[in-house]
Amino acid sequence: MNVRTAQLLLLSILSAITASAQTFEEVASLRLPDATPRSTRAVALGGASDPLGDPDMAANPATLLNIKRPMFFVQGMRSSVGATRYFQIGSAPGVEQISAGASSVSQIAAAMPVGAATIGVYYAAAPRLAGPDPLTAPPEESGIYIPGYCGTCEFPSKPVNVPAAFERRDRRYGVAMAWERGALALGAGVEMQVVRQETQTVNALLVTRPPFVFPQDERNSLLTDGRAIVPNLGMRWRVTPQLAVAAAYNGAGSFTRTWRVCGTDHIDAPICSSGYREVVSTRSRMPDAYRAGLSFNATERLRLVGEAVRRKWSRTAEHGRSVFGEFQPYQGYTDTTELHAGAEYKLSSVSLRAGWWRDPGHDDFGVPEIWQSVTHRTVGAGINVGAARLDLAYDNASRPEYRRAVVGLTFGL
Repeated sequence: MNVRTAQLLLLSILSAITASAQTFEEVASLRLPDATPRSTRAVALGGASDPLGDPDMAANPATLLNIKRPMFFVQGMRSSVGATRYFQIGSAPGVEQISAGASSVSQIAAAMPVGAATIGVYYAAAPRLAGPDPLTAPPEESGIYIPGYCGTCEFPSKPVNVPAAFERRDRRYGVAMAWERGALALGAGVEMQVVRQETQTVNALLVTRPPFVFPQDERNSLLTDGRAIVPNLGMRWRVTPQLAVAAAYNGAGSFTRTWRVCGTDHIDAPICSSGYREVVSTRSRMPDAYRAGLSFNATERLRLVGEAVRRKWSRTAEHGRSVFGEFQPYQGYTDTTELHAGAEYKLSSVSLRAGWWRDPGHDDFGVPEIWQSVTHRTVGAGINVGAARLDLAYDNASRPEYRRAVVGLTFGL
């Protein structure tokens, strides 16, 4: 037995011990950003919705009541997230931090009053996330992969070698309506979420074919895709002309997740040598959220906003983990409470904005990118030009690979 084979055997045994049904975040070693469509102004205010300000119809449909005439909004975003890339040079393992970034038209929205109500529609797309290593497909007309006997392969195991081969696309189409009765405004909306995300990793299995035991290399594909229709609900109460409080619920979809495997010629091979074999198909749920916030006009020019967001990350981990074939409950993901705060100061036709928010870690299972808390500081400005306004926002994080730059243009103010 040569040195490389011995290493693979040892790593295969360790993989079996830590085998788990992992989420997209865990396999890709990154933290997913919140994909809830937000206005540029909200991003500049530390991610807090303003109950007295612009409509933030996906986060809180009740804020549609803030517009008094037909409005059109278009927005573009440049965002990046950090990921950990594991690799191997010869027999020596290595690790590096990478940043996956992309730009896109992130939101298009329109709204108008209709009688006593206000109706809005929107399209939103999170910038595509992709790793530096390409996703691959099995060769055409290839046979189905037939694995050797492996007694501990109930779920995808922690890979021996982790290429940064991942991709995520998130699009949303929504409609919302709000109406007001006295000081109380109510809003409701429905949103179709379209998600496609995939990770590909390689793995060495400890395969038994009597009388021999040897490693067998394969490539795992964890694919989640589909469409889901979810509700968004909100309310706003004007306590005084200077103070308003709000609450909202943002739904989250459930999508089909398929674990597939194909054979590879060796552990370093970037492509499959056979067709895919489906191992298991389950449902993957995204985290929903509950929001509570306020808006206060401290002076004629200064407005303060704050919001707390309870995000239900525990929805995302529906499987357990396998340790030498024995199933154990998985308790890794925990619900979190985000705190958001922002301030806006108006100077004639220019508004200056700043904010802060904290994104707590939501995984207790030990993936550093997910369990470490991240602090964000935001800045931005709005420039009024007639009935239009140009908005700019920048979100900078305590981890430098997590950043967002947003520009929005609103007509009909």
